[in-house]
Amino acid sequence: MKTDELGIPRFTNKDLVDMIYSGHVDKCHVVLCDADDDVDKFNKACEEQGFDKLQKYIPLDVDQKTFDGALQSEWFMPEEYKNMDITVYLFAKLAEKLQVEPNDELRHTEEWKRVTEEWKAFLDRGMTDLLHYMLK
Repeated sequence: MKTDELGIPRFTNKDLVDMIYSGHVDKCHVVLCDADDDVDKFNKACEEQGFDKLQKYIPLDVDQKTFDGALQSEWFMPEEYKNMDITVYLFAKLAEKLQVEPNDELRHTEEWKRVTEEWKAFLDRGMTDLLHYMLK
């Protein structure tokens, strides 16, 4: 299996044959396949026999940020997840993990610096909804 620059998997003929021989023929119709003559021939035979055709991989002309944003906008996420204050949550979890009281001294620890670096990485990549979802 190969993936494109967006992380979309696509299966080669060899991957499909491996799926069939390993007893997963039912999965062949839910993956994206490299377009080639063999897939076209297979799909023609499937059409004649009334079976589901293989789905061809078609590259998307979109950048990673737009692609991720579109996928994240499709998630069902309760409002309580979206409205949660991540900084307060992370601070409380860190205090709990370190078994200390949440106070301003905790903000000067190496652990807090690491937590804030990772939080900023989520912010920079526009992936805060993902973090909200994972933490809840």
